[in-house]
Amino acid sequence: MIRDTFFSGSRFMNLLWKEVKENWKTYVIFTATMFGIMIIIHFLFETSVIATHNSMNGIDQASLSHYDRTGSMILFICLLFVFGSSSASAIMDKMKTKTGRTAFLLLPATSFEKFFTRWLIYTIAFLIIYYIIFVLADYAFVAIYSWYHPDYDIVVTDLRYIFKSSDTYYGMGMPYSMFAILIAVYFYVQSFFVLGGTVCPKKSFLRTFVAGLVLLFIYLSTIPVYNKFLMPFGAKMDGQIIADFINNTCRQYLLGIVIFLMALLNWIIAYYRFKESEIIHRLL
Repeated sequence: MIRDTFFSGSRFMNLLWKEVKENWKTYVIFTATMFGIMIIIHFLFETSVIATHNSMNGIDQASLSHYDRTGSMILFICLLFVFGSSSASAIMDKMKTKTGRTAFLLLPATSFEKFFTRWLIYTIAFLIIYYIIFVLADYAFVAIYSWYHPDYDIVVTDLRYIFKSSDTYYGMGMPYSMFAILIAVYFYVQSFFVLGGTVCPKKSFLRTFVAGLVLLFIYLSTIPVYNKFLMPFGAKMDGQIIADFINNTCRQYLLGIVIFLMALLNWIIAYYRFKESEIIHRLL
């Protein structure tokens, strides 16, 4: 019988160790797949960037004393959304089959401990693994490409230059406030796929992606209607108004906090949805 009906540290650690021990092959396969895809995308993307850079600027291969890795930094951000969404949608993959669902429900742990264990692996642990895999893939790309093209002076991507730039190393120079919004948006998108994975464990990524496109289409469709009815009153929604509104550091941080709270709301709804489904399946 479970004494602590919500959370127990020792029970949670045992459950976390059990999850990692039983599913390490799945995590290794996902990590290896992610690493392979990253290397392929690195080669396809970076080689095209190098070719375009040289053709546009007429720079000789041997004369490169610096390298613009902003493309790789953008790639880091874009792939984070892709792989993060894919990882989040698999948070309740054990609920796909009757056997897996039964084994998962019979675990000696509370609903919160089960959900929090999966959330921790597919959200926080994923971010750590993603960063390590991206750095390794970038090192592999630089090593292999430098071996094939020794005339190029290619350096590894320094992700610190997302926030700055210099004469010898071009970066994105993104303000910290805008980066906070970007991270908040990532967590919101990720939480949306966590919610989708909880509601529809089967084919969760595809179903959540389609649902997101539908919601985005509905939102974009309401903007012309909003402008039509409120334009006589001097109120109009467009990109410039939104840009002017958030063109302030305090507002940017505030917007990031609001978006993160929306992500937190999605995680909470996903937890209660899992708890509800657990009760239903126990009664069946």
